[in-house]
Amino acid sequence: MLMPLKSVRHSWSVLAITCFLLQGGCHKQPSASYEELVKQARAMIRDGKLDEAKAKSDDAARLDPKRYDAFGIRFVIAVRQDDREGARVALAKAISLAPVEKKGSLQVLQKKLLALNSTKDAPLPLQLRRYAPPLP
Repeated sequence: MLMPLKSVRHSWSVLAITCFLLQGGCHKQPSASYEELVKQARAMIRDGKLDEAKAKSDDAARLDPKRYDAFGIRFVIAVRQDDREGARVALAKAISLAPVEKKGSLQVLQKKLLALNSTKDAPLPLQLRRYAPPLP
């Protein structure tokens, strides 16, 4: 027995809505923009919430891996956590992605960080730990 055309359309509509709901379509939060994630990460750094800031910067880096800001934030977090290797890696990545007008100040930091690596037992200087890269 064939179903009437109206019932078939209704069945497909119900199926489509069900699939949408099962995939979580109703519960998804709108994704934050890169700029919003960077802004949230910087605010979390100011509040001392470094782990949360790192998570936001990681999200920003995944959203747009060709921009330097998220890696600059990772650098700040690594310095504040006295993670020299993490700071070195994040700063190198930020420099490689930074626009020409930002590279100079980042490269100065890189030289200071390299000079400090010779004294690995001493914590990173407070001036370096307070650095926040200029973000657009």
